[in-house]
Amino acid sequence: MSIWSDMQDRSAGDKVRKEDANWDLLQFGTTDNILLDSEKVTIIKAALESFTFGGFTSLNNMLSELEVKLVISPDTPKRIVPSGISEWVLYWENELQRLEKVLGPDYKNIQLCKDALEEHEKAKKEVNAWSDMALLGRYDRFQKEIILYPNNMPGQDRKEYLVTTFVHEAMHAYFDRHPRELFPYVATVEEPLAEFGMLLFLKETNNNYYQWAYDNVVSKETCYRYGAALMYRYEKGDNQIRQDLESYKRKLF
Repeated sequence: MSIWSDMQDRSAGDKVRKEDANWDLLQFGTTDNILLDSEKVTIIKAALESFTFGGFTSLNNMLSELEVKLVISPDTPKRIVPSGISEWVLYWENELQRLEKVLGPDYKNIQLCKDALEEHEKAKKEVNAWSDMALLGRYDRFQKEIILYPNNMPGQDRKEYLVTTFVHEAMHAYFDRHPRELFPYVATVEEPLAEFGMLLFLKETNNNYYQWAYDNVVSKETCYRYGAALMYRYEKGDNQIRQDLESYKRKLF
């Protein structure tokens, strides 16, 4: 079933017609019983909102041009901690072992070691926070699919999670545009930027979920929370942040 089938949101009276969209690859697959029609319409409306970004005019236009499709999955997968995050813990474990060999049995009383222990605890906390964070969606760069997992989303705020996760993953698809798909994924950089892009979209399209989304990002214990800090700086007049977002990824050297 195509996402662009005529659907009526009886609660809001909103209707999206197939002729209003050209994103033929965006689909729900065989997941008719997972989402309510009103939830589907909420996603469609977000995709069709006018949003000038990176040379595109809407998320619909962006993902159509990038040939990315949307899949709604009934699965409830667990989050896998990115290697760059888990390796952070391993690095500080190795560093502490090295310091013990160099400095001797009293190494824990030396400030250099105290600093390393603090960084090790920060790294473990970050890994635990990633592990505890529900996987609401992901972008598959090989299949060129945005996959949403509604069954992992709290029911009382499911519409909010559907829209914000969809937009967040759309940002990952944008970051992966040719020839930038050749550049690596760096979680601690890309995830805050995707959150910032999501908040920027909600703000500029006057979406009612903006404040909910901003508070949600602030509450996160992982690097995702820095997306709210970027949005705060942008709202204070730092327009360079938006330029950096639109140009990501790019070669530094």
